[in-house]
Amino acid sequence: MVVAGEGQRPAVAAAVPGRPLVWRQLVLPLEGLEPACPARLVVAAARDLVAVAALPVAGAAPGRLWVVKPDLGGVAPRARAYAVPLEGTGVEVGAGLAVDGRTLVVGADEAEDGAGVVWLVRDTSPAGDWSSVAAVRVQPPRPSPGAHFGRSVAMSGRVIAVGAPLDGSMWHGVGSLWVVRDRSQAGNWSSPEVGSVWPGGVNLDDRLGAAVAVDGRTLVVGMPLKDIFAPLGGAAFVVRDTDQVPGFRRWHTVRLRPTGVGFYEGLGRAVAVSGRTAVVGGRGAVWVFRDTSSAGDWGEVVETLVRPAGVGPSFGSAVAASGGSILVGEPDANRSGTQSGAVWLVELPAAEGAPLVTEIPLTGRGRFSRLGHSLAMAGDIAVVAGWVGSPSAGSPAGWPRLLVPAVHVADFESGTTASWGATTEPPPTPTPKPRRRRR
Repeated sequence: MVVAGEGQRPAVAAAVPGRPLVWRQLVLPLEGLEPACPARLVVAAARDLVAVAALPVAGAAPGRLWVVKPDLGGVAPRARAYAVPLEGTGVEVGAGLAVDGRTLVVGADEAEDGAGVVWLVRDTSPAGDWSSVAAVRVQPPRPSPGAHFGRSVAMSGRVIAVGAPLDGSMWHGVGSLWVVRDRSQAGNWSSPEVGSVWPGGVNLDDRLGAAVAVDGRTLVVGMPLKDIFAPLGGAAFVVRDTDQVPGFRRWHTVRLRPTGVGFYEGLGRAVAVSGRTAVVGGRGAVWVFRDTSSAGDWGEVVETLVRPAGVGPSFGSAVAASGGSILVGEPDANRSGTQSGAVWLVELPAAEGAPLVTEIPLTGRGRFSRLGHSLAMAGDIAVVAGWVGSPSAGSPAGWPRLLVPAVHVADFESGTTASWGATTEPPPTPTPKPRRRRR
């Protein structure tokens, strides 16, 4: 078992050198996963709920799902993990995962020879402990072999965004973007409706839908192989729902135009959105766009490039956002050994100005932990997925078949609880001032 650790949270209002801040961390080993059965973890979060999916590696074991309810309000953080029963439901676990309320969205992008299936798994237990579930299967009207429908998923209320980045039904590798709407009167997803969303300006091998994020009526989608700003520089679009009834039946598209995009940047390989802030990850950099238009149509934005000194190309491969806080993963960073991983916290100021960028000192890292390859945020709760432990003696150096997977749940509230210790706040990483751009 891994013990809880400690760390700190930089905050704009408390960025005073030498002032001790404390944040609390809880490491959750997941029952049912043995060291001899490796799995890659994917996480999602919404309000006070965390979802975890374990993807089997090389068919070592079937995929599994957990719902975790963290309780970080006391002196010692606690959490209760519920294994989601999948036997008899037909649900397959894949790379896509989202959660909202009592509904899980599971993207099984490898199912049916790569055509992909999205499963809506709803908690039907009276006690809310996920002891019984109902599952609804969702596919496009004309499934495309090899499209990997469900490789990326995101959920906000009664709308789900789904990416199929290898969809070649129109052109080779162009990808596709879909929206699933809940048409049931009871709001239980018993009658889902699937429709496509086409941002425009999409071409061969762009990989539309490689990453998706949605918050209310704002959807962000990435195309990491698009050639606009540089060869394979990538691109990202904001899609605004303009219909009277939410569901993206009508939409307005805005292409985000970042500065400083280089060759093979992979812009759009990870995206996040929170309110009027969009976060787009690239290869070694993250771009933050804040909508400042009076109409809220993203016609005027403030752009900030986040590229801390010394980060590697895996920085930006995973991002998450909540309010003015952003998490950025760097899973291949060498901190406590080869590919132990790193996670960065970006705090945006309330007004214009440079954000604070600080690496979070997570505990439990070791060789090939790859912490930060999957991230999630909801309110003040942050979730970081990785591998905790070290390979056994004599195991091959290429990872992590003999590691025990676990999930880090961190609460970034400041405090002075003695049992968690206090540390001195490090200086924030300097970042360029944002520049204002008009559409």
